[in-house]
Amino acid sequence: MLELVKAGGWLMLPIILSSILALAICVERFLALNPDKVAPRNLLNQVWGW
Repeated sequence: MLELVKAGGWLMLPIILSSILALAICVERFLALNPDKVAPRNLLNQVWGW
């Protein structure tokens, strides 16, 4: 794996850093996603009550 990074040269560094940043953002958003905010428990009752 390290050989591939070395073969890629200096351009591999921004690619790796942006990949790590994208993964960190995805994990943070997944952990911050609260199911109660997306679909509150009483939402279905309100929808059927119309």
